[in-house]
Amino acid sequence: MASARHAEPKVAYKVQTYVEYLYPGVLASEISASPVATRNIAKTALALPEDAYGFRFFDRTEATVNGEELLGKPKNFSPTYYPGGKIYTLEQVEKGDLKTPRCDILLGNMIRNNFPRVVETRTGNVYPVSEGDQIIDLDASARSAARD
Repeated sequence: MASARHAEPKVAYKVQTYVEYLYPGVLASEISASPVATRNIAKTALALPEDAYGFRFFDRTEATVNGEELLGKPKNFSPTYYPGGKIYTLEQVEKGDLKTPRCDILLGNMIRNNFPRVVETRTGNVYPVSEGDQIIDLDASARSAARD
């Protein structure tokens, strides 16, 4: 009985960085991801699609095995960046500092879900802020990108 010979698979892999754009959605944020060469925050903020409110970066291992492309799970997520956004604390929302009308629902959600801070995005939507998330000053980003 002859044994079948298996050729050694041809494998090539790399770690690819992506930018994930965040868009307002009906029940949750919509997202789209594109590969990028680097995690350049300033340039990404300036190139943000008009209807997107934020972005973050992640890495993914990509492998080619005998011509078949395989994608690993996203990992190494950056903080979320909010170009032109503004952070509000629970106390500021209680005082009515937020531009958004009808803050009573937002305030209730913040208290029930223990969200101490929220961000009002450039698109007018409001989202909880996670530790490490950052507001991006678009004027400063333009100056930084011009130097790069």
